[in-house]
Amino acid sequence: GVVRAPITGRVAELKVHKGATVHRGDPLVLIESMKTIVEVKSDVDGVVEDVMVEQGAAVKQGDPLLRIS
Repeated sequence: GVVRAPITGRVAELKVHKGATVHRGDPLVLIESMKTIVEVKSDVDGVVEDVMVEQGAAVKQGDPLLRIS
């Protein structure tokens, strides 16, 4: 499924790359919003199929970050 940004902010760090195997609870992306870092975690086991953002990119709440299959 598609992992979306829970908040509006900036991609502080990508913790995974295309092709990476992830498990439920694994950190995927760190988003900085108003000097607070929010960790976006996987809610499924799977493989990262596509990364749709780059480090430093501005994102809005609901924007797609990556796809896990």
